[in-house]
Amino acid sequence: MRFLIRLVCVMLLVLAGKLTSARQPDSLLQLLNKSTSPELSIQLYWKLAETAPDENAALDYHQKALAVARQTKNNNLIAEAYTHLGKYHRLRSDYLVAIPIYKNALGASTNSTNPVLLDTYLELGIAYLRMSKFDSAAYYLQTGMGIATTHADLHMQASFYNMMGNVMREKNDYPEAITYYLKATEIFEQTNDDDGLTQSLSNIGNLQNLLRNYDKALDYALQSLAIAEKINKQASIAYSSRLLGRIYRGLKKYDEALHAYERAQHMYETLGARRDISETLTSIGNIYLEKQDLAASKVNYQKSLQISKTIFDSTNMAYSYSALGLASTQLRQNKQATLYFDSSIRVAERIKLPLLVMDGYLGLSELYADQKNYELAYRYHTRYAALSDSLTQVQNRQATTDLEAHYQNEKKENEIRALKDEYEISQLRLQKQNTQRNYLIGVLLLSLVVIVLFYRLYRIKQKTNQKLKALNETQSRFFANISHEFRTPLTLIIGPLQQKIDQHPASPEVNEWKLMHRNAVRLHRLIDQILDLSKIESGNMRVQAAEGDLKHFLKLAHASFSSLANQKQITYTLHLPEGVITGIFDRDKLEKIVYNLLFNALKFTPQGGSVALTAFQHAEHLTIQVADTGPGVPEDKLTHIFDRFYQAGETEATYEGTGLGLALSKELAHAHHGTLTAQNRETGGSIFTLTIPIAKAYYKNELVNSTSPADNLYKEYATDEDAVETTTEANTPVVLIVEDETDMRAFIKQVLANDYTIITAKDGKDAWGKILNHVPDLVISDLMMPGMDGNTLCKKLKSHEAVSHIPVILLTARADQQSKLEGLHTGADDYLTKPFDARELYARVQNLIAQREKLKVLFAHRAAPFAPVPEPTPEAQFLNKTIAILEKNYANADFGVDEFTSEIGMSRMQLHRKLKALTDKSPGDFLRLFRLEKAKKFLSVKGITVSEAAWQSGFNNLPNFSRLFKAWAGVTPSEFQENASKNPSVTNQQDIVTNP
Repeated sequence: MRFLIRLVCVMLLVLAGKLTSARQPDSLLQLLNKSTSPELSIQLYWKLAETAPDENAALDYHQKALAVARQTKNNNLIAEAYTHLGKYHRLRSDYLVAIPIYKNALGASTNSTNPVLLDTYLELGIAYLRMSKFDSAAYYLQTGMGIATTHADLHMQASFYNMMGNVMREKNDYPEAITYYLKATEIFEQTNDDDGLTQSLSNIGNLQNLLRNYDKALDYALQSLAIAEKINKQASIAYSSRLLGRIYRGLKKYDEALHAYERAQHMYETLGARRDISETLTSIGNIYLEKQDLAASKVNYQKSLQISKTIFDSTNMAYSYSALGLASTQLRQNKQATLYFDSSIRVAERIKLPLLVMDGYLGLSELYADQKNYELAYRYHTRYAALSDSLTQVQNRQATTDLEAHYQNEKKENEIRALKDEYEISQLRLQKQNTQRNYLIGVLLLSLVVIVLFYRLYRIKQKTNQKLKALNETQSRFFANISHEFRTPLTLIIGPLQQKIDQHPASPEVNEWKLMHRNAVRLHRLIDQILDLSKIESGNMRVQAAEGDLKHFLKLAHASFSSLANQKQITYTLHLPEGVITGIFDRDKLEKIVYNLLFNALKFTPQGGSVALTAFQHAEHLTIQVADTGPGVPEDKLTHIFDRFYQAGETEATYEGTGLGLALSKELAHAHHGTLTAQNRETGGSIFTLTIPIAKAYYKNELVNSTSPADNLYKEYATDEDAVETTTEANTPVVLIVEDETDMRAFIKQVLANDYTIITAKDGKDAWGKILNHVPDLVISDLMMPGMDGNTLCKKLKSHEAVSHIPVILLTARADQQSKLEGLHTGADDYLTKPFDARELYARVQNLIAQREKLKVLFAHRAAPFAPVPEPTPEAQFLNKTIAILEKNYANADFGVDEFTSEIGMSRMQLHRKLKALTDKSPGDFLRLFRLEKAKKFLSVKGITVSEAAWQSGFNNLPNFSRLFKAWAGVTPSEFQENASKNPSVTNQQDIVTNP
């Protein structure tokens, strides 16, 4: 394909004779109308963009070239068209627009090491460098450098070396920068590439100027300018002129410097290079500052600063702030000077420009000294001195000189070696002629074998493709048929449910009807998505475009999601241009794309965030943007988010979905001759940009009289979880329901609400706090949840002493045995697979709670209720720990419930709920019964009085002890002591529990 593109370029050169006499757009348009080759049409569109009278027309030609490339379905042509479109925006400093387009070019190619992508990697490196994102720039440049080296593309290899030198220069790594520049220069000289040579020579001259080697810098700059003027390259002439301006400024030749800068500025304005205009204005301001024309210098600095802010050029913003600080200082505008220096230091520190930070400190030091504020002057001067000492400018200069000398020596050695090689080559040439005949015969025979082999492989591949195509068509038909079969019963479910809800809005069962209706509609939408994808795969998706009011359409789309935004407390805005927007579009397809983007934005944006729908028209295209403040998309996932069934990062576990929405939206955008791209915002969140043509020329065979809205007539009913009321009866078991899906949470609550007190939580993190605060009698948890999943929650619960006794039921859509075993290994008491029978869930909850009640009865009727429990369970270990604490402290009359909770390391409520769950006794009752058991033993010992037995068992009030003992044992302590052998057992433990 690259050979074909080169052939097209040769054809263009042949046509050059026609174009030299008439280089007007009309001539190119005539050629375009006669063109039958897509490759030639794309080249002509690019040529038209170069000669376009305004930016909108140029952009339109680039987009038309992209549309033609897409129609060819040639990935290489599509990638090149994206790269040209991105370069159009990059040259106008629209880096945030250019970068996603470049990444679309990378995504269009199935092979990331395709040499067609070399220009794309170079452009990405340049764009990130202009935004001062040096690590990203280095990544893409080094990737491209590796591809260029592999494919022996010397020109591109030198271009990557040259741009890597710029990255190293901006990072103040001058030795590494000069190394890259010299490598680039060597290759450009070998290949006679004058255009590239002007760039590398200018860059070396600029570096020498930074090191104040003005003679060398002037020599390199003049060499670069001479070559640039010879080849008449305006951008190179402008860059060389600007470099001359910097050098003349260093030599104090201000008039020559101003002349050079003004020449550069004029050319940059012609090219529309805003970043270069901004930097040139800063340089002109520096000249006027040194000439003491402070007013003129400040005007140029302010113009430069305004341009830098619009293009997010942090580097030049920092320089402009610093320069404005100096000018304001000399004009005695001290407050402005302070603000400018502070801004310069802040920006320079953020983008790591230590020299500029040092200038800011020095400027503030001198400013405060002039104001007699010597304390602040000394503080900033100290910072300046410390930073100055850390810089190694002298070492950089020496290393640069050594490397340049090494290059010159190596160059001379290469020339000597070339002479020797030439002699040897002449000797070998004779020998080579003798062997060429033999090689030619062998090559011909081998070629014949290869041709036969490739022909057989081609036939095999052709048959395989036919089989795959047939299989794909069968699969698409199957999905279409089965989806249609689903729609009939779904319609018979949704229709009657909607009638029931509308006819009986006050029915006690209306919430159950709405629950069924919501989930049936959700299933219906999923089936519609599968149907649309099957139509696209089978080639039956047709655009049906008609003229309509796009502004009214977008207002309706925006309004459809207002209630959802209000429910999530999200700031939801719409931004449309003034006036009417009418155009040609397919209402059904555009509605599906916009609805998908808005729904995703609202789904991923947290409570309190914002979502904005913005639209604007340029030329014959409409751009729609949906911006949110959600978590964004990881950079390495951006190229995959439009793949089917793909969900970035932990989205699959965090947010419900199928991964079909964005894939379908991308396909629909392509069917609509448009583009859909995604990028992250610097402030957080994502921006999805849809661009479609709205002119009739794009839809020649796809026009209809009118379009109707998407076939979605079903009403939407919001979830009302609070409508389900739980029982208010005292002493009912407390059940915690942990489920991230609102409808499922409401359904489970409804099943259990009549007999249990229900607490709900939306995820594992929310549930853990409620478990510690309420200590429920049972937990029902979904397995897959955002943040903390069900397994993690269960494991955490079972390992926490205060709540380890609580039984857990796990619910999951994973029906495999491995998932079930994994849940049970974390300590879950039961495992239920969705979909489940509500009666089964109720029975399992009832059984687990009944088992806990049986454990209470068993403990209460043990022969020795306060003896250690031999079982190795967490509950037995807790009871043994409790008994051990009481054994240690029961004799202390001051040891009460507060001391008990402190000793065991739980809150009062947690200890109460834990002991009640295991023994049916509160902490106070448990402590009192333990002391009474001890008192009974003391009373059985001869020689111990009732008072001594009470005191030794922790009772310091004898009448109260006697009353409690009689209520528990049925006799007074004295009566028990008189006839210990006939003393009855405890007859009524409940009396001692209920009487303090």
